[in-house]
Amino acid sequence: MNDSKMLNFTIPEFSVQWFFLPPFTAVGVFVVLSFFSGGTAVPVDAAIWGLTGLLFIILSVLYGIFIRRNFYKGLLPVQLVAQGLFLCPLSLQLGAQMFQWVGVTMAVCGTVVLVIFYYRSLMVFVSVLQSVETSPGFESLPIPFAITDEEGFVLSISDTLLQMTNQVRQTALGEQITHLLPINGESVNLDGKEWTIVQSHMPGDKCYFQLEEAQFLQPIAPPAKSDAPLEAVDAVTTLHNLAYAVHCTNEEIYRVRRYKRWLSVALLRMVFEGGYPFEKEQEIFNAYARFVGANIRETDTACLVALRDIYVIMPETPLEGARVALGKLTDYTPHLQEELRDFGGTIRVLDKPLFFGPSVGEISFDDIMNRLSSALGTP
Repeated sequence: MNDSKMLNFTIPEFSVQWFFLPPFTAVGVFVVLSFFSGGTAVPVDAAIWGLTGLLFIILSVLYGIFIRRNFYKGLLPVQLVAQGLFLCPLSLQLGAQMFQWVGVTMAVCGTVVLVIFYYRSLMVFVSVLQSVETSPGFESLPIPFAITDEEGFVLSISDTLLQMTNQVRQTALGEQITHLLPINGESVNLDGKEWTIVQSHMPGDKCYFQLEEAQFLQPIAPPAKSDAPLEAVDAVTTLHNLAYAVHCTNEEIYRVRRYKRWLSVALLRMVFEGGYPFEKEQEIFNAYARFVGANIRETDTACLVALRDIYVIMPETPLEGARVALGKLTDYTPHLQEELRDFGGTIRVLDKPLFFGPSVGEISFDDIMNRLSSALGTP
């Protein structure tokens, strides 16, 4: 899903977390608490110990399930609840009554965190179900795909992928994607065919997986080399020139298609209203261009592509991340107070981002600029 991140799941053969199962941790709790005993011991009824032991066993099993499912962020709250429950009667039995409230606090805090995790997972699952219900035949499309949450648990899966993996829908839903697809790098072998695994992010911290037959993927040719000067930088605005914008865009689109990555680009257009002298307007725009060049991220590139147009290339950036980055570039007023001091007109900076994922086909720089300019309103 940088706001950008690809899911790369593995199934470890053994996790060090097994050493911290609640029964093992309880031994340490007992030893530590023994040093603080010495007060008046309060006998604890056998029924209380039995109920505590039953809950402790259930929580220990839940801890193991979380390890098996790679749900590591749920381990700490389960541990807190288990040790808190164990600490309450143990502190009374050993005569360390002051620790019973520590146990109560641990159990309550762990329970609250677990409830929050459950509620968040439930909301994500419900939202996916609603989106599926509003799209008739969504899962019956003849495309092998699956949708997972941020932890890799399957929320939705197509009939085609179920057939290819010999799975039942009730069993597949809630399983990790690695239990369905033996992912090895970027490809997988199913039904005697080699399939390329395409991953992309969806809104709501979800990830989309799709399989494409490797033998039908056309080889992607690298972009043609250009003889135009590529590293030319405008001395006034400090931005790259149009030729470099074309070259860099072609390179990034090739990388998106070849390596299944993603890319965002954007166009910033400064519009003046008020009829002020061209020289004053140009002075303000040049200052703004320098501001953009100085405040973009190190991985991004800004190019001057028209009189008042700045083109920004943002590799490995999803659309949401691009909007955040652009928001920082359009808030220029506090930084250009000197240039704006005697200017009484109106200035607007229009911005429009575009996102390209692994499924993008061949697209030229001119096509991208036409889409951006049309979205802003061709001057």
